[in-house]
Amino acid sequence: MCSSDLFSVHLYAALCKIIGSPLARLTATGGDFYYPNRETRDASSTIVEFQNGVRLSHNYVMFSPCPTVIDIFGTKGSLSRVNGKITIYGEDGKPKDVGPIPDKPETEAMVEMYRDFFQCVRTRGVPLASPDLAMEASKIAFGLDLSILQNRTITSSDFV
Repeated sequence: MCSSDLFSVHLYAALCKIIGSPLARLTATGGDFYYPNRETRDASSTIVEFQNGVRLSHNYVMFSPCPTVIDIFGTKGSLSRVNGKITIYGEDGKPKDVGPIPDKPETEAMVEMYRDFFQCVRTRGVPLASPDLAMEASKIAFGLDLSILQNRTITSSDFV
C-alpha cells in the first residue's frame, strides 16, 4: 500500500463517522507524477459512493498550494472543505460558511488518538473510532490503492 494512503486512513475514519454508512464502491486515479519512482504517491483523486447514496470526492496533490479538497454530496445538501474552510450547502443551494477549523499539528492529533485508545483500555470505555469505523476507513484507503494499481472500480464485495 502506498504510504500516502496509510496517512489518509485517519482522514477517512473522520469522514466515515460523518457519513455513517458502509462503502458501496470507489474509483481512484493517481501516482508519483511530480517525483517519479518514489514509494509515496504525490497526487490522487478518489470518488467514493456509500451504501446510503452519499458520495465523497477527495483530491490530493502534495505540491499544490491547496493540497487537499474534500466534497461530500447527499440528497439534502453538500459539504466542501478547501484550505481548511468548510462550506455547507443546504437544499436551497445557498452556501453557509462554517469557517476554518484550527489545525492541530499532526503529531498532536496522533497523540490524542493514542491517549483516547489507552484511556478506553484502562476504563473499558468506547473509543472515538470503533473497530467497525476503522475497518470502513481501511477499506477506503486500501481500495484507493487497489483501484489505482488495477485500474478498476472497487466494490464492497472486494472485501468479503
